[in-house]
Amino acid sequence: MSNKGIFIGFTLGVVVIVLLFYLKENDRKIKEIKKKEDDNEANLKEIKKMLSDIEEESLIKGDIRVSIDISQRINELINYYRNIDDDICEELNKALELIKDNYFEQGINKLAVIIENLLKNKYKNEEGLKKNLKFANLINYAHKTNFFNQKEKDHCVYIKNTRNKESHELNNKLDDNDRAKLLLESVEIIFKFTKITPNKTSLCIG
Repeated sequence: MSNKGIFIGFTLGVVVIVLLFYLKENDRKIKEIKKKEDDNEANLKEIKKMLSDIEEESLIKGDIRVSIDISQRINELINYYRNIDDDICEELNKALELIKDNYFEQGINKLAVIIENLLKNKYKNEEGLKKNLKFANLINYAHKTNFFNQKEKDHCVYIKNTRNKESHELNNKLDDNDRAKLLLESVEIIFKFTKITPNKTSLCIG
């Protein structure tokens, strides 16, 4: 074989080796890219799960925070009514237990009953209401006589309607902001019937 033939053969051999190396390296890179894609997908799923867990934990902590803050206020009311009105004191204790057990909607309904009964006690001797002490009439009269401002009237109308809706619908759940707001405002309205100096809780609501 001539030198030229040897050179051509050697060159072809080098080309084949380089080509094989390139194909093998390219295959390796493709596998690496696919692995990275798989890892990224797995990481994305893990991140989504972590975010979901954080969100769930935040909701749980939010519920606990609502329960603690409102419980402190209700305990103030229980201490106030302990030697004044046994029935109101008992209902406040029931509301407190419901809220501590995270039965917030039922707790709101119980607070609505308390507000209704406090209004009945307040206006039971009013000539225009003696024979018509329904919750709606009591709310309107409290607003008419400036005991409730417009916001407080609207709140009482809302919890009255929520209570009625609860009695006719199964699994009637409120969202977190509504739940916190209704609990806080219901408790603060009950404070209007006492001689306790208003002291708003630190609960943050939207």
